[in-house]
Amino acid sequence: MIDLFKLQDDTEDKGAYSWVVANGPEVFFNFKLLVNKITEKSNCSIKSLSRKISERIGCSTSILYDIFNGRTKWISLRLIDELLTILRELGENQKVTKIKNGFLNSIRFLKSVPRSTVKIKAVKKLSPELAEFCGIHAADGSLNLQIGIEAPRQEKINKIKRELNDRFPKLKISRPFKRENKYRIFFNVTNKTQTKIFNFLNSCDINFSLGYKLEFVDSDNRSMEYLKRLIFTLFGYHIKIETKEKEKGGYYCVHFSNKILGRYLKNIFDFPMGKKSRIVDAPKLVKNGLFTIQKAFARGLIQFDGSV
Repeated sequence: MIDLFKLQDDTEDKGAYSWVVANGPEVFFNFKLLVNKITEKSNCSIKSLSRKISERIGCSTSILYDIFNGRTKWISLRLIDELLTILRELGENQKVTKIKNGFLNSIRFLKSVPRSTVKIKAVKKLSPELAEFCGIHAADGSLNLQIGIEAPRQEKINKIKRELNDRFPKLKISRPFKRENKYRIFFNVTNKTQTKIFNFLNSCDINFSLGYKLEFVDSDNRSMEYLKRLIFTLFGYHIKIETKEKEKGGYYCVHFSNKILGRYLKNIFDFPMGKKSRIVDAPKLVKNGLFTIQKAFARGLIQFDGSV
């Protein structure tokens, strides 16, 4: 079973409003079971547990208290994971494994952030369809993690850009522009630069947003229509196909932003961000999978890259 908790990234997701959240018919039941195990084992109240969690993960006690009392149907993976850690610290390793598996079995949908209106079907098993999607990405897909920074004054955003250029000379940063009375810059990070850039932004207390940008390109519209159906079948997510014209003919393109799908590729299957030509290999999960899984990956790879 795929570990859905890998879709939460503590380095990138700062604060409760940026956490990945989950829902399902038994999610809250398992959540209450986990909370009760902790309060019974540590002999503490819900309020004291809320304060403890607040200090550990930087979330307001009021938000936590609402979650503990069932005032939301969506529970963050970050909160569940922290509660599992606390139960593990109390010496209940076997119960942690059992409860975690209960969560993984019960999760049906995921959202990139609590306030998002877009829910994604939770794909929990490495199926041939998921392996084929990975093969298509390996052949013709690209994945970028875009960081956005905004400031109320132009001199502030210029200062941040200078500091980033000084520390990361190869970083390609957009020109500052104004939108909705705020000045903004954007840039992409790679696997090599991600940790250092996030550490710098967090150390300077710079607020930032992020977006996972996915793109697929092919000259055959039938292949793109197949990809569109595949993504909807797997994740319940709708994408649009665009036609691009050029001098020697046209091509078809799909590009969209979705943190859940991006993290499936990056965190679950270890695909790199940015340019991946000549460095992409079949993911370990695929290599260690059944022959049907490997065959499905190869099918997606060949369909979108006839030169293989």
